[in-house]
Amino acid sequence: MKKTIILLFALLTTSAVMAQSRIVTVGECPASLNGKVIAAPKALATTNRAEGLSSMQRPIGYWPDDSITIDHAYIGAANTYPVGAYITNNMLRSYVGCKVVGVRFAVGESIGRTRAFIYKVQDGAITEDPVVQNQRTYPGWNNVFFNAGNEFELTGDENLIVGFDYTESEEMVAAETGALCTVGMEEGQTESNLSGNEFLLYGNFSQGEGWYPITSSGILCVQLIVDVSTLPSKAIDITYLDTGFRYKQPGESVEMMIGATNVGRDDMNAFELAYQLDDETPVTIPSDKKLKAGATASLLPVLHLTNDISVGKHTIKVYAFSIDGEAVTPDPDKVQEARFYVYAHPLARNKVYVEQYTDQDEPLADAVNSVFEQVKNTVDRMCMVNVYKPGNPLAIPESEYLTQAYAYTYPCFTSNRAYFPAEDYIAYDVNYYVQMVGPAFVTGIVADIIAQDIDFASFATIEATPAYDPATKQLTVDVSGTLSEDALPIYGDVGVTVLLTEDYVKSYQYYVNASNRTVRNNNYRHNNVLRRFMSEPMGSKALVTGDTYQAQFTTTLDDAWVPENLTLVAFVTRYTESVTADNLKEMDITNAESVALKDIVSGITEVRASDAADAPRYNLSGQRVSDSYRGIVVSKGRKYVVR
Repeated sequence: MKKTIILLFALLTTSAVMAQSRIVTVGECPASLNGKVIAAPKALATTNRAEGLSSMQRPIGYWPDDSITIDHAYIGAANTYPVGAYITNNMLRSYVGCKVVGVRFAVGESIGRTRAFIYKVQDGAITEDPVVQNQRTYPGWNNVFFNAGNEFELTGDENLIVGFDYTESEEMVAAETGALCTVGMEEGQTESNLSGNEFLLYGNFSQGEGWYPITSSGILCVQLIVDVSTLPSKAIDITYLDTGFRYKQPGESVEMMIGATNVGRDDMNAFELAYQLDDETPVTIPSDKKLKAGATASLLPVLHLTNDISVGKHTIKVYAFSIDGEAVTPDPDKVQEARFYVYAHPLARNKVYVEQYTDQDEPLADAVNSVFEQVKNTVDRMCMVNVYKPGNPLAIPESEYLTQAYAYTYPCFTSNRAYFPAEDYIAYDVNYYVQMVGPAFVTGIVADIIAQDIDFASFATIEATPAYDPATKQLTVDVSGTLSEDALPIYGDVGVTVLLTEDYVKSYQYYVNASNRTVRNNNYRHNNVLRRFMSEPMGSKALVTGDTYQAQFTTTLDDAWVPENLTLVAFVTRYTESVTADNLKEMDITNAESVALKDIVSGITEVRASDAADAPRYNLSGQRVSDSYRGIVVSKGRKYVVR
C-alpha cells in the first residue's frame, strides 16, 4: 500500500489536461458522451471472491475482487466530492434480468456516514434522480445494500455512474493523506493506460461542471452489487474479439484475441470455444483454465488463411462450445463476429489523409496545432483537414457526423480514418503527451504514425483536376482513377469525397501562455480549416466503368474566402449512405490527393483544345498528354485549362 495525491491542482492550472482523455458530463457541460461510442473495458482476472457477498451476489466493475493497491489517495483540498466509475451497458449485457441490489466501495479510513449512489445515463446526460443509500463507513471494503424499493432490474440498455460521496477533511489535507482506494497501478508508475471511465470525480474544473476522469491513480475501488440468482449455473459469454488489421493477404496468419467471461453462478474447471470462418467447419479452442464466476480469460488462437482464399469480405464467428465437458447450445445473441478483407493486388498511395477534430475553446489545441504544422514540414505526402467542434465559429454543420463518430476528446486526429487493432478508439489523442513532454517530442511520434500509413495497401489511384472561372468564382473538380481488382469485391461501391480547406483564417483561439494562464487570442490564424464539402459529406458514389472510376463536382467559392489560400482535398473510400457504429471501422480511406488552388485561381489562361497545339503538353504530375486531353495542362511554362 502507498500514499498518493490526485493531481487536482494540476488539472486546474493546465485547463483540465488530465480530463482530456474521456469526460462524462451532465447537461450542457463540454465534451459530453452524446453520440460517442464508449469503449468496452479491458477485463481483469479475479483472485478472490468479494467479502460480505453471498454466492448469489456478484460485484460488477473494472476490478472483480477486494484488491487494493493504493489505500490513502488524497485530493489535496478539503471538501466533499462525488467519486465513481462509469459502468457501460457492454459490461452489463450478460446480466440482463438480474437485480441491482447495492454498491460497494473501499476507503482507507472511515469518512463517516456517506451517500452511495447510482446515476442512470443516456446519451451523455443523467436521466433521472439517483438511487441512493446512506451508510456509515469503515476502513476497507463497504457493502451498501439498497432498501427494497431502490433495487432495480437490468435491461441491458443501462449506462450507470456508480459511486459514493468522498469527504476529505482539513486534517487529511494537512497530513497529506486521504482515504481514497484504487487498484491496478504498480509502484513507480505515473500514468494509467486505462480508458478513463474507471475513476471519475465530479466538480467544476476548467471545462464546466461535470464528471472528470482521474487517469494517473489506477482504478477506483467501487463496484455494483448484482443479484445473479436468475443466471444459469454455468454459462460463458464472448465479451471481446479482435482479428488485427482489417486487410489481409492470402496465406497470412490471423492472430485473434478473444475474451471469454464466466457469466454463470458457479466456477468452471475447463471450457471450449469455437471459431468459424465464413461457412467452413468450426474449429474448437480448448482451455483447461479454471474460471471463477464473473472472471474473464483471454485466448489467442491463430487462423492460417489459405493461399487460394477469395478476395473480398470474410467473417469470423466465435461462440461457446462446451463447459466442463458438456456441450453448449450456441446462443445467436452471444456470438461475436469480426470482419476482415482479403486483397491480392495492392496499389500505391498518393497521400495520407489526416483529419484533426479540434476546438477553439480548448487551450491545448494551440499546442497540438503546432505539432501538425511541424508534421506537415516532415511528411511530404499528406493532406491535412481541421474539423471544428460543433458550436465553434469555424465549424460547419455538414461535418458534425465526423465529430460524433471520431471525436471522443478534443483535439484528436485520425490517419486515413483507419482503426489500429486493439485500440478503444479510431482517433489518436495526443493532448496528455503534448502537455507532459512538449510538442517537439510529440511531433516525431505523430510523424511516424502518418509516415507508416503511406505504405499501407491502396485499392485505387486518384487524380483530382480542378478548373476555376474567376468571373463567376465557379470551381469544377474532376476526380478519376484506376481501381484494383480487389476494390469492388472489398467495397461494393466506391465513394469519392471532395472538400475545400482554407489557411490563414482569422478567428479566436484559447491557448496557454508562458505564465501557464489560459488566454484568448482573437487574431489567431487557423490553417487547414474545413470550409465546404463539394461532394456529399460521406462521399458521393463514383461512376465505375470497367477498372476506372470518375466523378465531377462544382461549387461557387464564398466571397469571404481568399481563393489563393484554398486547398482542394479529394479521397476515395467505401460508399455508404450513413456512418454507424457497425460500419465505422470499414470507412478507412484508400487513397487521397490534395491540390493547392493558389496557381489555379491566378495566372492560368483558359484556352480551347486547339490553342498551343504545336507545343508539347503535360499534366500536373509532369506526364506528357495528347491533344485530346481535357483539364489543366502545362505548355511552354504556362498553365492552361483545356476544355
